[in-house]
Amino acid sequence: MHPIKITISFFSAIENYDFKKVENYLANEFVFTGAFNEILDKPTFIAVHTIVADLLTRLQYNLSELYVDDETIKGIIKLSGWYTTPIKCDALTQNPDSIFENSFHINLPEEKVELSISNNKITELKISSISTGNIEQLIMQLGLKRMVVQG
Repeated sequence: MHPIKITISFFSAIENYDFKKVENYLANEFVFTGAFNEILDKPTFIAVHTIVADLLTRLQYNLSELYVDDETIKGIIKLSGWYTTPIKCDALTQNPDSIFENSFHINLPEEKVELSISNNKITELKISSISTGNIEQLIMQLGLKRMVVQG
């Protein structure tokens, strides 16, 4: 399979919360760098995205400008999605079981993305900031940095 097709299919599997498919795209020695202070291995990367799937709906990675440079796929990524939390509102409705949804759209700045692929498996995924920002903003908003460091 062409490396760009692997890249698009991989991110599509994440967007569709199909973590079995995500796992199949990743090599056993897979590493993820750039969003955390530490390097994430395959199981931790999948665990983090499973948590994100519980917090965000309509997750999109918005890939663009993908091209092959030697054995690396390079491009731009821009994460977006909807974060929804239930809010208990019994004081407003006089019903103790009233719950309303509080939603807001998350739209992060563009970042550089690089994937190394060997034998049709992704061995490395690297995210790096462009001057407009980085994925660290989402991780901090959702409290994932603490959970990964502790867990």
